[in-house]
Amino acid sequence: MRIVFIGDIMGRSGREALQTYLPQVKEKLSPDVVIVNGENAAHGRGITEKFCKEFYEWGVDCITTGNHVWDQREILAYIKKDPRLIRPHNFPKNTTPGNGVCALNLTSGQKIVVVNLMARLFMQAMDCPFQTMEDVLVEHKLGQNCDAIFVDFHGETTSEKMAFGHHFSGRISAMIGTHTHVPTADAHVMAASVPLIVLALAVPILKERVGHRRWFAVVLGFLGVLIILRPGFGNWQPILFLPLLGAFGFAVYLVLTRMAAKFDTIGTSAFYTGVVGLSVLTIFLPLEWKTPTIEEWGWLLLASVLGLCGHISVIKALSIAEASVLQPFFYVVLVWATFLGFIIFDDIPDFITIIGACIIVGSGLYAWYRERVNQNQI
Repeated sequence: MRIVFIGDIMGRSGREALQTYLPQVKEKLSPDVVIVNGENAAHGRGITEKFCKEFYEWGVDCITTGNHVWDQREILAYIKKDPRLIRPHNFPKNTTPGNGVCALNLTSGQKIVVVNLMARLFMQAMDCPFQTMEDVLVEHKLGQNCDAIFVDFHGETTSEKMAFGHHFSGRISAMIGTHTHVPTADAHVMAASVPLIVLALAVPILKERVGHRRWFAVVLGFLGVLIILRPGFGNWQPILFLPLLGAFGFAVYLVLTRMAAKFDTIGTSAFYTGVVGLSVLTIFLPLEWKTPTIEEWGWLLLASVLGLCGHISVIKALSIAEASVLQPFFYVVLVWATFLGFIIFDDIPDFITIIGACIIVGSGLYAWYRERVNQNQI
């Protein structure tokens, strides 16, 4: 089954683009079904009956929405009459007009179930999207009474969307995340500025001598990151400052850890950072607490052990080597993520990703080689 999904459609420019290019997409790809997120189709806020009917005329089969679905008040009455216009299914069941699931019998003889859900992190209060999806899967079973299950998961954070996708892997055909303000690649590139910030701070704070070769190794690694992630900063948004602020905070943490390594043991540093982190996060615990299952407790325990090992390794490395020396190796995280994605999830990296990974590894090897040369000269 060939599925084309387009969204979010934003205002007049989005509608005009849909009208212009959808016929070309359909001619080129010959999709069995076309799904569009139209929650911002009406002047960037909500959708109207007129625009829904226009979408159907242009070849759209189903329209999903999100948190702006009610911004145009006329939709409250229309959504009850249009089964192909759906809103997040985890709105309160008995008090919300419309539906969040659309079952389409296609001309090919196949059946697709389209589900619209909304995430909860940094969004308005909703019923649990995970439990709501579990309820949907009681009625609609992939491969038994339907040929495909497609989910538009409308949410703020990519982490919640990735968790949803992993949780329902194998029980749904596809999950598309909409509403994202910052593409994942762009956010990771902003976060990947940590080594550059550390180098900038290492000179005035740690009094380290950062030569042009160390700068070259870090910049080379950053180039590898850009090649892997291929971000698009054509539409700069202020929210991009959030991952940049996080990168700055982590860079300061690394610099302070290097300073503390001169006076404290590894155990002392690990203990106090853990206690402070636990104390701060516990404040937010009542707001988001959900009792994990036995399996989830096991994964949480494994993540905690691995996180502790990684934390201790970072402290140990900073107690031995200068912070500026270690920064090129920071980018190896992406290489490991690509490798584990292939081993665990069968995500095969493309040729460009492999090139970027080689550049990152090369920057680390170059930094290691230069440090060996410097030690031999002393």
